[in-house]
Amino acid sequence: MAVHSVSLVIAGSGGAGVVTAGSLLLEAAAKAGWYALMGRSAGPQIRGGEAATLLRFATEPVLSHDDQFHLLVAIDWENIGRFAAEIPLSADSLILGDTAYGPAPAALLGATPRQAALPMLDIANGIEGGRPNMVALGAIAALIGLPTEAMHAVVSQHLARKGQAAIDASMAAFHAGIEAA
Repeated sequence: MAVHSVSLVIAGSGGAGVVTAGSLLLEAAAKAGWYALMGRSAGPQIRGGEAATLLRFATEPVLSHDDQFHLLVAIDWENIGRFAAEIPLSADSLILGDTAYGPAPAALLGATPRQAALPMLDIANGIEGGRPNMVALGAIAALIGLPTEAMHAVVSQHLARKGQAAIDASMAAFHAGIEAA
């Protein structure tokens, strides 16, 4: 039996919810019965510096990241070029970026990956309490086949202390991301 796996990166500036998004995905994958691992990279600034989560999901145990990433989702492009060496892409890779922040940096395009626009900021702004990282999670879930129920359970647990309105806003942004994907 072949192992099916996908490796992805979520990147953006510190405070954009990159690490939160990666952690939520990791937990949701576990709830769905998948194997997963996550690494993180961050710049020198806590808020406003660059941040990235590097994830791999598989149907069997995995011990490391793949040789290349299949998907890069950039919530914004702030200083992402600093991570270019850590994010090997190929012509089969897909970059999803928000057009509100301009085009993908040239440092990521050497292997000529495919690119698509995902207007996370515009979508999130159309939802009261919506956040771009939750839109990104919806798009990622749709692209990798992560069950919606798993993400709902994780989001409900993590946001319980913030109340039902925060859970509803996050899930609305998540579903909008699924639809946008």
